[in-house]
Amino acid sequence: MDFVKDYKEFEKYRLSFNQLAQKTFEIDFEKWFQYGFWNERYIPYSWLNNDQVIANASANFLDFVINGQVIKALQIGTVMTDCHYRKQGLASHLINQIINENEEKVDFIYLFCEEQNIEFYKTLGFLPLLDSLYIINQVHYPEPSNPLKQIDFTKLEDRLFVFEIINNSVAQSNLFSVNQAHHIITWYCTYSLNQTIFYDSELQCVILFRIKDDVLFLYGYFSKNIIPLHVLIKRLSGYNYNSIKIFFTPDEEILAKCQTSPNEQIMFLKSKMNFPNDFCHPMTCRA
Repeated sequence: MDFVKDYKEFEKYRLSFNQLAQKTFEIDFEKWFQYGFWNERYIPYSWLNNDQVIANASANFLDFVINGQVIKALQIGTVMTDCHYRKQGLASHLINQIINENEEKVDFIYLFCEEQNIEFYKTLGFLPLLDSLYIINQVHYPEPSNPLKQIDFTKLEDRLFVFEIINNSVAQSNLFSVNQAHHIITWYCTYSLNQTIFYDSELQCVILFRIKDDVLFLYGYFSKNIIPLHVLIKRLSGYNYNSIKIFFTPDEEILAKCQTSPNEQIMFLKSKMNFPNDFCHPMTCRA
C-alpha cells in the first residue's frame, strides 16, 4: 500500500477517491471539482492499493467565529474504508496523520460522526459534544414586495454569482458561525441543496431554504452585509409554513425566541476554546 494526499489534480487518484465515496456514502465530488470549487482547503489523505484509493480521511480548513473571536479550525471528514480492507487500522492511521501534521497550525480539530462510531473516535482521543437545532413558530409579516429569484446552479453565470457572494460573506452571528468554508458550502449547492438556492435582490443576499410539510427548513444565508435574522424571516413570510427549523446559530434576538432540540454528534480533541452554551454548527459547513 502507498500513502498519498492532496491529489485533486491527479485524475486517476481523484476518480478512484470519488468511486469509493459513491460506494461508501452515495456522494460525489467530481462535478464539484469540475466546477472549480475543490480548493486547497480540502485535502484528502488516502491509502492506495494498486493505484486505487482504499481508505481516506480528509482535512477541511476553516475558521470559527465564537463570541466575535476568530479561531482556526480543522474539520476531519470523508472518513471511509473499502469494505475489503476494514478492521486494519487504515482510517485510524490517516486521522492520526492529519492530527500530527496540523495540530500546531490550528486551534481546534473536530469531526461529525454517527452514534455507533462514538467509541471508535474516543479511542483516538476525541470527546463527544452535541449541538442544537433551533425551531421557531412562524412570525407573521406582510408578504414581501419583491419575489425571490431561484438560482440554477448548473448554469455557470449563476454559479459564479453565488460563489462571489458566499466567498465574500460576513459572519451573520458573532455567537457562533463558520468562515472560510465556501468550498464546503458550494459542495452542498452542487448536490443536495441545489434546489434550495434563492437570491433576494432587496437584501442582496443568497438564501438556502426549502419548505416541506408546513415547515421552512432554513439552511443558511450569505451576504456581504450583516442582515439580522428577523429581517430575513420577514422576507420569507410570503411562503406558506407554520414553523422554521434553523440549521445554524441565529443571532441573539431570534435565539431568545427559539426552542431547541438535539441535533448532530460532534467529536473534538481537547482545546482551550469554549463553545457557547447553545450553538448549531452550520449544516452547510459540515464535511
